[in-house]
Amino acid sequence: MKRFGYRPRLILGGVLVFLLALALSSSLSSASSQVGEEEVSDFNPSVDERVVQDGDTLWDIAEEVLGNPVLWPKVWSMNPEITNPHWIYPGDIIRFYPPTTP
Repeated sequence: MKRFGYRPRLILGGVLVFLLALALSSSLSSASSQVGEEEVSDFNPSVDERVVQDGDTLWDIAEEVLGNPVLWPKVWSMNPEITNPHWIYPGDIIRFYPPTTP
C-alpha cells in the first residue's frame, strides 16, 4: 500500500509564496490609496461647464478639463442628473462645481 505523506519542502515553499503574495498585495494597496488621495486634492477645473460632444466620456472630459482622467468619479459626483457614468449624451452639460440645492 502506498503511503501519502506530507512533503515538508513543498509545504514550506507554498507558505513562502503565499506570504510573499500577501505582502506584495498589501503594499500595492496602500500605495494606490495614497495616490488617489493626492489626485483628488488637485481638483482645479479650467472651466465651469462643458457641453458633451459625440464620442466623449467622463474619462476624456476629466483629462481635458482637469488634466487627470482619474478624477472622472469626482466630476460624476458633481452631476447627479447623470445616473450612469457610462451613458452621457451629446448636448449634456457637465458641471465642474457642486450642484446648488434649492
